[in-house]
Amino acid sequence: MPRFILGESFPSLWLPLVLFTAGAVWTVARGPASLRALLGLGAGMLFIASVLANTDKIHHLFSLYPIPHLMAGGFLVWLADRYGRRASLVLLGLVLAANAATLTSYYVKLGQVGGYAQWTDALYSLSESVGTHYCDRATLIAVDWGIDLPVAFLTHDRCPTFELFPLLETRPIEETPLRDWLGRPDVVFGVYEDWVMPTYGVGKARGKFRDEIRDRADLNPHVEQFFQGDGTPVLSLVTAETLDGWVRYLADGGRLIPSAGLRPRLSQLGPGIDFAGAPAESALGPGWFPREAPGPFAFRWIGASADLYLRAPEATRLRISGEAPAQTREGQTLEVLINRRSVAILELRPGPFDQTLAISPGADGFAEVRLRPSRTFVPGDGDRRQLGLIMRRIAFER
Repeated sequence: MPRFILGESFPSLWLPLVLFTAGAVWTVARGPASLRALLGLGAGMLFIASVLANTDKIHHLFSLYPIPHLMAGGFLVWLADRYGRRASLVLLGLVLAANAATLTSYYVKLGQVGGYAQWTDALYSLSESVGTHYCDRATLIAVDWGIDLPVAFLTHDRCPTFELFPLLETRPIEETPLRDWLGRPDVVFGVYEDWVMPTYGVGKARGKFRDEIRDRADLNPHVEQFFQGDGTPVLSLVTAETLDGWVRYLADGGRLIPSAGLRPRLSQLGPGIDFAGAPAESALGPGWFPREAPGPFAFRWIGASADLYLRAPEATRLRISGEAPAQTREGQTLEVLINRRSVAILELRPGPFDQTLAISPGADGFAEVRLRPSRTFVPGDGDRRQLGLIMRRIAFER
C-alpha cells in the first residue's frame, strides 16, 4: 500500500483527511456515477469498521485505509471512461510501483524492528508475559501510549488496561491515580524505555513515573524488559510492593498471598496503637516523628499527613486520642481517611481531644488510616519540623 496514498509517512492524520475530504467533495459535485458509487461503498465500509468491527482492537488508521484505495480505483474507472485505457494503465502502473517500493522498504525494516509494526517483537513478548504471569493476578495493567490495544487484543481481553501515561503527561501526579497504584501487588506498569519516543507526548510522563519510584524509599521495583529484533530494550513491565499497597489491596478483598518479606509485618498488624505501650513501629507509615516522653504520657507528633496500618476484623468504631497544640489558637480540623477514602473531618480546639467515629475497616479488617491536620507550625529555636498534632492512641473498637 503506497505511503503517499495512505498517509503513513506523515506525523498525523490531518493531511490524509484533507485530501480525502477534497476528493469526496469533488466526487459528489462533479464525479461520474461509478465514482459516486465507490465513494458510497467506502463510506459504508468506514461505518462498518468503526461501529460494527470492534475497532478498539485495531489501529485507528485501519478504518481509513480502504477509502483512498477505493478513490484511486474510482479515478481509474473515470480515466478509462474519459481518456481511454492508456491513461488508466499509466495510473495503475504508478500505484503498483509505489506499492512495490513501499513494501520493499517495509520488509527491509522488519529485520531491524522484528515485526510488522513498531516494536512488534517487544509488544508480543510483553503481551505474552502479561497473559502468562499477570492476567490471573492483576487488577489493572497501567500502560504507556500504544500498549493497551496490543495487550488487550493478544490476551483476548483477559487483562484490563488503562492508559495512565497520557494523564501523567498533562496533569500533576496528585491528580492521577499513580500514587494510589504504586506498591499494590495487583497493578502492573507497562512503560517504554527512555530512548523510545511514543507517537504522542514528549516523555514527561515517563520521567514523572521514574522519579516517583526513585523517591519512594519503600519501593523495591521489579523490572522485566522486552527487546526488539536486534536486542535493543524497548519496553518494560514494572511491579512493586509495599506494606501500604498490600494493606489497601487486602482491604479491597484481594486474595493474593503476600511475599515472604512482607508477610511477617502484615501478620503483626493489630487493632490499634498506643504510644504509652509498645512502640508499634511496624504499624507506622510515613509522616510520624519519633516518640517523645516515654511512659504513660508518651506521644508522637505528626506532620501534614501521617499513615498507619491496622487490622480489626470486627471493628465498628475508630477512636483517636491526642492533643491540638496551643500554637493553633484558632483551632484546626483533622481529616480521617480509611483506605484512601475520606470518612470524617473532626473539628479540634487547642488542648486534648478524644474522638470516636462510627466506622469500619476493609475486607478482613485491614485498614490504611491516614490523618491530615489542616494546620502545621514550625517550633523554632533550631527545630524546623513541620508539626501538626500530638497523637497518643489510635485504635479500632467493637
